[in-house]
Amino acid sequence: MAISNALANKYEADIIDNAFNTSASGNYTKPTAIWVGLCTGALPDGTTFPEVTQASYSRVAITLSPAASATAGSIPTCQVTGPAASVAYPAATASWGTIYGYGLFKASSGVSSTGVSQYLSYGEISPTVAVVSGDTVSFASGAMTFQFG
Repeated sequence: MAISNALANKYEADIIDNAFNTSASGNYTKPTAIWVGLCTGALPDGTTFPEVTQASYSRVAITLSPAASATAGSIPTCQVTGPAASVAYPAATASWGTIYGYGLFKASSGVSSTGVSQYLSYGEISPTVAVVSGDTVSFASGAMTFQFG
């Protein structure tokens, strides 16, 4: 399964504001944990994230590696990979629909382009995956790479 990743526009603005200490740099709060949610529609870069809503579904917490800087001949960009260990969602007790991608969130629930439930990044899963009752969705260790460059 191929996975591609992008930072949400709002999160990109937060990073730039904080890196260059602009007047808006105080608007961002570092997350205490990172949660992965599954996307059932077109991948967003605005205020709506089409997340699975079935009763047996819940986001899973992940740990990401520290950023690795570009070095001659090895890493082409600055990047972070994860999850540090494989993670699995609870088994589906009903159809979750077709999974088109995922989002990384600052909270275990809620969806917003800002604030405590802000999604930070999203990625496409190719090919898409239809999840039916009894299926368990998982991400292998290191399956996600987020990069600048």
